[in-house]
Amino acid sequence: MGMSWLPRSRRGALAWSAAGCARPGRRPAALASAAAHAWVESLEVRRMLSATLVKDINLNTVGSNPGAIIEFNGWVYFTANDGTSGLELWKTDGTAAGTTLVKDLNPGPADSDPQELVVFNGLLYFTATTQATGRELWRTDGTEAGTVLVADIHSGPMGSEPSELTVVGGTLFFSADDGMTGAELFKTTGLGATLVKDIRTGAGLLASSPSQLTNVNGTLFFVADDGVNGEELWKSDGTAAGTLLVKDIYAGVESSGITNMTAVGSTLYFAAWDGSSKGVELWKSNGTSATTVLVKDIYADGDSNPTYLVNLNGTLLFQASDADGEELWRSDGTPAGTTKVKNINTAAGTGSLPTELTVLGNYVYFAADDGVNGVELWRSNGTPAGTTLVKDIYTGSDVLGEPFSSYPSLLTAVGNTLFFTASDAAGGFELWKSDGTPGGTVRVKDINPGAASTNVGNLTGVGGVLYFTADTAAAGTELWRSDGTEAGTTQVIDLNVNTADSDPRDAVVINGIAYFTADDGVHGLELWRSDGTAAGTYLLKDVRGGANGSGITNLVGFDGRLYFVADDGVHGREVWTSDGTPAGTVLLKDILAGAAASDPTQLTVSGGKLFFTASSNTSGNVELFVSDGTAAGTQLVKEIAAGIIGSFPRFLTDLNGVLYFVAQDPFSTGQELWRSDGTSAGTFLVRDIRPGLNSSNPTGLTAVNGVLFFAANDGVNGTELWKSDGTEAGTRLVADIGVGVGGSNPANLTNVNGRLFFTANDGVTGVELYTSDGTAAQTQLVRDIRPSGSSNPTQLVSFNGMAFFVANDGVNGIELWKSDGTPGGTTIVRDIFPGDFGSLPNALRVIGDRLYFAADDGVHGSELWLTDGTAAGTVMLQDINPGIEESAPAGFVQLGSMLLMTAGRNDVGRELFALSLNASPVANAGGPYSVPEGGSVTVSGAASTDPDGSIVLYEWDMDFDGTFNATATGPAASFSAAALDGPATRTIALRVTDNNGASSIATTTVSVTNVAPAVAITNVPANPKAGVPIHLTSAVTDPAPADTISYSWTVRRNGSTVASGSAASLSFTPDAEGLYEVRLVASDDDGASGEAQVSIQVVSPPQVQNVTINDGLAQRSKVASITIVFDKVVTPGAGAFELVRRTAGPVPVSATNPSGDGRTWVLGFSGGDFVFGSLVDGVYDLTVRGQFILDGQGNALEGSPTTSFHRLFGDANGDGEVNHTDLLPLSKGYGSTVGESNYVWYMDFDGNGQIAFRDLLKFSQRYGTKLVV
Repeated sequence: MGMSWLPRSRRGALAWSAAGCARPGRRPAALASAAAHAWVESLEVRRMLSATLVKDINLNTVGSNPGAIIEFNGWVYFTANDGTSGLELWKTDGTAAGTTLVKDLNPGPADSDPQELVVFNGLLYFTATTQATGRELWRTDGTEAGTVLVADIHSGPMGSEPSELTVVGGTLFFSADDGMTGAELFKTTGLGATLVKDIRTGAGLLASSPSQLTNVNGTLFFVADDGVNGEELWKSDGTAAGTLLVKDIYAGVESSGITNMTAVGSTLYFAAWDGSSKGVELWKSNGTSATTVLVKDIYADGDSNPTYLVNLNGTLLFQASDADGEELWRSDGTPAGTTKVKNINTAAGTGSLPTELTVLGNYVYFAADDGVNGVELWRSNGTPAGTTLVKDIYTGSDVLGEPFSSYPSLLTAVGNTLFFTASDAAGGFELWKSDGTPGGTVRVKDINPGAASTNVGNLTGVGGVLYFTADTAAAGTELWRSDGTEAGTTQVIDLNVNTADSDPRDAVVINGIAYFTADDGVHGLELWRSDGTAAGTYLLKDVRGGANGSGITNLVGFDGRLYFVADDGVHGREVWTSDGTPAGTVLLKDILAGAAASDPTQLTVSGGKLFFTASSNTSGNVELFVSDGTAAGTQLVKEIAAGIIGSFPRFLTDLNGVLYFVAQDPFSTGQELWRSDGTSAGTFLVRDIRPGLNSSNPTGLTAVNGVLFFAANDGVNGTELWKSDGTEAGTRLVADIGVGVGGSNPANLTNVNGRLFFTANDGVTGVELYTSDGTAAQTQLVRDIRPSGSSNPTQLVSFNGMAFFVANDGVNGIELWKSDGTPGGTTIVRDIFPGDFGSLPNALRVIGDRLYFAADDGVHGSELWLTDGTAAGTVMLQDINPGIEESAPAGFVQLGSMLLMTAGRNDVGRELFALSLNASPVANAGGPYSVPEGGSVTVSGAASTDPDGSIVLYEWDMDFDGTFNATATGPAASFSAAALDGPATRTIALRVTDNNGASSIATTTVSVTNVAPAVAITNVPANPKAGVPIHLTSAVTDPAPADTISYSWTVRRNGSTVASGSAASLSFTPDAEGLYEVRLVASDDDGASGEAQVSIQVVSPPQVQNVTINDGLAQRSKVASITIVFDKVVTPGAGAFELVRRTAGPVPVSATNPSGDGRTWVLGFSGGDFVFGSLVDGVYDLTVRGQFILDGQGNALEGSPTTSFHRLFGDANGDGEVNHTDLLPLSKGYGSTVGESNYVWYMDFDGNGQIAFRDLLKFSQRYGTKLVV
């Protein structure tokens, strides 16, 4: 079956009417403001479906639709919608670069819709709508900051709706409603606004509603209704006292119907009726009752209806009607001076119908039809001779001899040039100009070349230049300017590049392809097909070539093919069929041969046949047809109403392979229930429910469990619920719900899981929900949803075994309801838009296990929603047209795993959208998990499942910040605790996506356990020595960077603590050799600790305590031995002592320990010159080589200490020279022997134990010798 598609509502085209509420496509500012407080459900953490554009079929741009063009301070101001800011105020200097938005008064895509632009006191005044104020009076100096509200006359979002802005001297007058007085006369001088006078006291409908405000030489005239005299002529000087009724022209409460108020000097002219036989005629007034008089009864036999009144240099020209028809008249305000200018169309009683009267110089230009040239451009100076055809723009006539007309319109004077629109033989309606001569009357530019019209509008002169709007295929309707030349006629700017509607409709799915109608802006409304992809969405066939379209309707699938009704421009509207290819899209049969149309409708499949209604030559009018899908098998079933009247079958409905319908036999039964099997014999009246020519008018035919239910009027019970099994006897009244002849008027009949639900009015509860099993006893009211009136249930659908519908309970407004057929089971599904207005659900369609519909939550406009039947499961799927403007999705139809729909979006218009119906996968993150801080653990989503596909992507949010940045095609991932501080519990999330793009999210936890610090003692010396400071450092690592470490050192020797510390390092000096035990404990913030221990063996290496040469005396006359004393027992090894004479080299030595103490070692060596047991003369270096001196523990002497000394024979005092100073020891000991106290051994040069002459001789020989270094 086809879909019910709603029109695009981007510009407020869509309207609902329910329970007395009218609903535009764009919400009023007051409702939008209230929506700010609407509750919007936060969706659960799961993947919500998203509707995407299938294809932008119509690529023509919509344009910004400029309007209200006016000049102010050298700029051109206008209103336009750029597709982003809504309809707002703009200005331009005539260039694209110089075109800017003045201010977005209603921010975002919502319109402020500026209107009534007028220049007053050096500022531009206008009315505009915002959510906060409604429509109020605004002004601007041309800057954003200088665009301000003049006054919030009706405080709050309702607005005072100012109108009729009219400048009179230093005052701006207008009509407004402050919420207390109703629409009355207000004024402003620029600061605030004040009520001039409450002409008709009371609010709302009791207001005087001033209109047609007109400045007549400094006096304001207007029409108002004071509640006593009807709508009559008033005037005002801006004060309450000076605001007066001028005259009650039609005496009493009736109104004189004043129109066309026009000032000529100090006189006001207008059309009115005083209630007499004179009818609507020309009147005038100078502001008093006495001067307010009928000028002339122009048409004594009726109304002259003066219109198009203009002031031509002090003379009034206008259109009026008399016996000659509508012609051009003039008046000087007197009866005699009120005359017909010229009878342009001389055909009797026809009239030339002059319109668009426009003054330029000394002439009035207008459009008129002289009966010869068609409607063309004329001009007049007010005299018959001066009233002439300017030019026959569209020459020639049609096949019937009727002259073609150029239809001049929108006549606008700019300087000395008249601009207007007209059509000629060369093209459609375009911009023209005239200087009043035929030669000077030419087309300015063919903006849309060829036969297409440009739809020029809003012609306005600014500084000698014409500004206007024009509609082109490339840009839509945008602002243009013209200096009167073709080259100088250019588009100012392309403000709105959004594309237009293709408005897809009537989609049906056949063999996996959706067929629908759409208008691509090139071919008109034609047949399209789609597989749900952009590439697979294309025009199937341009049935009627050109831009007009074939007007396809009634799409239906039958026997694997598409059938529809179209007009190819040759055969009229007939049935067509398609196999999905251009070549296979053909006319089924030209039922009414030739260009005439049989106008088939109601294509319905029943019993393996295609039924429809159509008109043919033989039937004379609309009858029932049947088709087997071939031309030969397409024929009239039966001529039910013979002759030219026709039976007009309606409500074609299948029941068990039999077609039921309503048809009229005007000569016998009236409109009654019929049935047909597709043959003439099998087509017959089921029952004449209301016998005779009167009709029972069955409606709402609905099949339920093999029974046909419907509403009908038997003439006794009124319109009530009936049922039929297809026989006369089995066709009977079910129940008389609304007792009496009026009936309960059952409607909205719907099969819900084998039970009938419908609406009816029993005369007590109003229109409410009913149910029936086909018996009177079980035909009953389900619930009185709105006790104080009618809830008006509509749009009933069967879903989940229940009836879902739209109703208004008087509290929540129009919302979605459901019912299981019991009062308790009949409840609102969800109050989507809280308050008494409601969300206005519509376009309800069950697809799979969900009910899809459009609704308005007061924030997003009418958008795409779905429900599973619960309040929590009733959610907005997507704000397809973001913001306050709505997409109004409709026409839902399933195509495979997709839901197709039509929806509107500002940038693309109303186009085809698709929504995946793929079931979301079920994420399972596993766990809970545990990991030590600093470590990692594998997490797995392997338990995740997808009910109708496969999972192709696993994404992890390890820090639960909403960003899934760990991506894999497999389920496993690694959770790292490298930067985490335990103990702690972390939440992580897994998002899985299936092969159709659907996804879902699951969470789990990871417990991070604390880990003790890892501790090491570093910088431990290899061979520490007693008395030498030891500097120990630590290497402590903790997996948690945030942890702070505390330290505790202890150093013990022989069970006693010798050092401690609490820093990261420790320094101490061992005072003795021995084993030192060092322990370090490191603790983190969470109380966990680690420790390290080291043992340090401190040693005391051997030391040389002293070195004694001979007996320690300083003299070096004789060196017999060297004694080396160590501080401990040592064992010298080979090479332990090295003696070197500097001038000769090493001297062999031997070491002995005469005392046996192991500490005192004596070095011996051979004697020197002439002296036994002594070194020879020279300087000596003695080195104790440490590595060869070992103590009992194997510790070597540190270093290799060196001692230097000399031996000089005869040098007793060691000063390095044998001289007189050395003689004293020799003399003192001379003659002594060993053992005597004065024996000086080192002077015993020959070593014989006696100091004698030989020693003296030797000394003398050496005297004066110096040490050679």
